[in-house]
Amino acid sequence: MDALSNNIHGFANTATGQAALISNISGDNNTAIGNNVMLYNTNGSGNTGVGDSALQNNTANDNTAIGVRTLQHNQDGFANTGSGVDALASNTGGNFNTASGFEALAGNSNGNYNTATGALAGGSGNGSYNTASGYQALSSNRLL
Repeated sequence: MDALSNNIHGFANTATGQAALISNISGDNNTAIGNNVMLYNTNGSGNTGVGDSALQNNTANDNTAIGVRTLQHNQDGFANTGSGVDALASNTGGNFNTASGFEALAGNSNGNYNTATGALAGGSGNGSYNTASGYQALSSNRLL
């Protein structure tokens, strides 16, 4: 499957990798590097995904995902930043989250305004306004 092959109205997009941004119709200013990056993005704009399956289900705006499966399940969440394998991988609708490290905030699906730094940091809940710093910080806490 060719990258960006379904693009109709979108402009200023860059895609490299099998099926990268393949569903894009009108999204603008996206960068997708890796296989299946932003695979289902149809109109999301201002996103950057680097790494296999990063932002795979994304349709929202202004997300940055660096790492394999980072923000993979994001659909409606916007203004999220994840770096590290599986960081924010379960996020579907949470906004303004920042996760850095292997599986940081990996269990968050709808929480907002969370920051987690460190491998496995951030717990598994959907709380908002939490900060976790360090290896497994708040990992057994269901964020409230």
